[in-house]
Amino acid sequence: MPTIHSALAPRARAALTEGARTKASTIKVVDENGVLTLKGTARSQAVRQAAEEIVSSQKGVIRVINELEVAPVDETATQSQAIPPQEHPYIEE
Repeated sequence: MPTIHSALAPRARAALTEGARTKASTIKVVDENGVLTLKGTARSQAVRQAAEEIVSSQKGVIRVINELEVAPVDETATQSQAIPPQEHPYIEE
């Protein structure tokens, strides 16, 4: 028979995906009887903390173990990806 814990990890992942501060992060949630472990990367310490707060607020969570590593996004790569091809200085039409 399923318990409340069987739905914790999917609910926590959904909450992280919907969170404005955490939706762009790569976070894995592992559930061991209500103790949720966060693994993966966060863009900043603030995002790491937000993930922990979001997950700990889920009904049925006993404890959160935050193993997220902080790995800032490479701003140069992000900016070059955001430039439309017709406006990119290195692409000729």
